[in-house]
Amino acid sequence: MNVVYVTYFVAEVLKYVEETNRNAAKLIKSEIHKAKYSTAKQLRNYYVKCFKDSMNDHRSVVMAVWCSVELKAKSLCYLNKG
Repeated sequence: MNVVYVTYFVAEVLKYVEETNRNAAKLIKSEIHKAKYSTAKQLRNYYVKCFKDSMNDHRSVVMAVWCSVELKAKSLCYLNKG
């Protein structure tokens, strides 16, 4: 009769250990997912910021070139009139 109780006890302990391991694995997967999502979100925000900065830099260069072309065109018009 003691063997039955010991066997039952061992089975219950093993079941508890397996369940604890499954729960720990779920928790670890959840934490990894959160970390990946957080990192991806930070990278997206960084890339968007860099893209906006790049567009602003590019816009200022284009405007500078456009103004330069416009000034040259105006000066050529004045030269051709005179």
